[in-house]
Amino acid sequence: MILNIKFWLSIMAILVLTLLVSGIEIWHLKGDVSKAQADLKAARTQIAFKDASLAVKEADLQVANSKIDLQNIAIKQLEVSKPDIQKIKKEIETKFERIKPPQKAKTKETKCEAELVYYQDLFRELGDD
Repeated sequence: MILNIKFWLSIMAILVLTLLVSGIEIWHLKGDVSKAQADLKAARTQIAFKDASLAVKEADLQVANSKIDLQNIAIKQLEVSKPDIQKIKKEIETKFERIKPPQKAKTKETKCEAELVYYQDLFRELGDD
């Protein structure tokens, strides 16, 4: 009977010890779960900040791209095509073509005609803008 009581006491001691160890382990796991929940909350907050930062950067990129597109349009409008260059070159050549003074003529009549042509060209040149 004493053996029987000792046997039961030892089984109860083992059960109490098992419950005690299990309780300590549960308490430890609850602490780990609380820490994991806090870490998860911090990670979610960081993700939210990074998502917001990414959205701002994407908006800035779109604004920059639209400004670049506007600049490209403005640059294309400033381009001069080859026919325009030739037209402008011809206008410049005729505008700044040197007007030759009237040549000395042998007769008074040819001298007057030469001077008339000279002054007409001169006034035309000065009158053109």
